[in-house]
Amino acid sequence: MLFALYLLQGLPFGLVTGSLPLLISGGGDGDGGATAGGHGNYRGASYLSIATLPYAFKLLWAPYVDTTFSRRLGRRRSWVIPVNAVACLLWYELSRCVDSLVIAGSSSGSTSESSSDTAMVSLGARLFCIVLVMAIGDVAVDGWALTVDRHLLSAAALAQTIGMTCGNLITNAGVICAQSGPCYRSVLGREVPVPLESFALFACVLHVAATVAVVFLTTESAGGEDEGARAGECRTPRELLAALWALRSRKHVQALLWLLLTSRVAFALTESGTLPSVEFVAAGGDLSQLAAVIALQYPVQMALGALVSIRLRTGSPTSVWLAGHDALLALAIATPLVTGIVCALVGPRGAAGGAAGGWVGAFGLGLVMAATSTVNKALFIAVGTFFNSISDVDAGGTMVTALNSLSNFGRFMPRLPALWLAGSGVGPLRAAVAVAAVGVLQRPAVAGWIGLLGRAAPEDWELDARPMARGGASPLAKLSKFV
Repeated sequence: MLFALYLLQGLPFGLVTGSLPLLISGGGDGDGGATAGGHGNYRGASYLSIATLPYAFKLLWAPYVDTTFSRRLGRRRSWVIPVNAVACLLWYELSRCVDSLVIAGSSSGSTSESSSDTAMVSLGARLFCIVLVMAIGDVAVDGWALTVDRHLLSAAALAQTIGMTCGNLITNAGVICAQSGPCYRSVLGREVPVPLESFALFACVLHVAATVAVVFLTTESAGGEDEGARAGECRTPRELLAALWALRSRKHVQALLWLLLTSRVAFALTESGTLPSVEFVAAGGDLSQLAAVIALQYPVQMALGALVSIRLRTGSPTSVWLAGHDALLALAIATPLVTGIVCALVGPRGAAGGAAGGWVGAFGLGLVMAATSTVNKALFIAVGTFFNSISDVDAGGTMVTALNSLSNFGRFMPRLPALWLAGSGVGPLRAAVAVAAVGVLQRPAVAGWIGLLGRAAPEDWELDARPMARGGASPLAKLSKFV
């Protein structure tokens, strides 16, 4: 069930970070071409990236999700069921206009720039609403994952990673294939692309199925008394936030905060594959070739994710964390170089040219993208396992949600300025080199922070009972109450 719920969360991310930036950059013409020699529509992609931000602010509503529920339905089901029902309605509303908005957003030329921006803002706002609803439900799902046996925590992190990967596969590689002429003609036997409306309606069906499954196939003790017995004095949102705020003075907590908020700046343009895939299509690459290599990377991601999960049952997540960070940093440096070579290869003046040159270029980019996404998933599992291992059950799912919110903030927030920089006069490849240079300079500090986390004992992460009982008005509590 965790796998299914996390799969639903991956559906909008596949659109926002994968297929839609390609389609608005000229990849949705049926034959996979774009104006050769140009750059992708990074301005439109930056508007779409705003839709990912709700996951960076889950802490604002996490205490209320953790402490407000129906005793009849259960602590987690009280949120999972209505969230999936609302998400189904939002996907249906999106299905009525998504194709027209993508067409308007992919228009080029100075006369259509204003209408293109308007379309992208409208599309981004609709996706933002879907992601917001899923982010609210994610608090309950994360809390549900904490209730598994402790030796299965890495398996819960694996279910999250593989579930979101499969959801991403449907709306990323699936959409790209359905919009590429050679794919939908030879594979699907169609003469016209599969509309995005069909994918949105399919998401509706999946949400309905998940809602039915949660209602009839899952159970919780009434009101979550089993968790309440372990929940100490954390009963109100104010008490939960006060307890979390009290952790800020501990050195290992400060190291974790700096690590989560700053260490992923170097990967802003490369970790989701936006830069190489958009530049490939903008240089005149075939969308069907790109769809093929993108689809092949998902089995590798899931296989390595399973291996990392097994390794983490007995190993240290912080060692995997540092190794994954170093690998992503090396790939962030290599990606602009490989992308520049491939774009020269598939462009009109490319040495190879033609279909063969396109396949060589797509395969080269595919290797870099597969390595980046696979290492990123392994890093995601390691970080998730670490979060689950240090999260105090006295806070229910709020502590792990706070950690995930900070991690998402550090991951998603740098994308917006990075995409704007890529779409400016600096250019995408130079922008990627610039943000990677930040990571190189920061690497010694990152190693020190992760080392400090590895030396911290489990009891160092336990909440202090005094601020829980006192329920002081922390800045977090004041902000959450205002929201």
